[in-house]
Amino acid sequence: MIQLFSVVLVCVAEAAPAELQLKLIPQTCVVTEQQPQCQIKARLLVTGGEHQLVCLHQDTTQLSCQWHLPTQTTAFILDVHTGRNLPLWLKTPQGEVIASTTLQLVQFQGAHKRHKRGYLWNML
Repeated sequence: MIQLFSVVLVCVAEAAPAELQLKLIPQTCVVTEQQPQCQIKARLLVTGGEHQLVCLHQDTTQLSCQWHLPTQTTAFILDVHTGRNLPLWLKTPQGEVIASTTLQLVQFQGAHKRHKRGYLWNML
């Protein structure tokens, strides 16, 4: 009985569609006081889900659409030029949100250097 239950469970697990997943590479962008704008090339990888047309949106702007196959990884390439966090949405052509992610901007804080103490190399 237990073997039959485990075989049925495995068949149901294989039949259930995998959830759509996003992977943003890189997930963060470092900005400084001298360069407050993030300027990088980012990749958004889409895996799982179902066979459908997916569109990448930034704020209210549609960037591009691609056919996504659940057996393959769909990749979107982004040229990022922004001074704030960048939310990205994956939507259907009808406007239904499928998934979302955010490119985080991080402000670099330089550490203060210690002054030389004037000691010889063998003294503490």
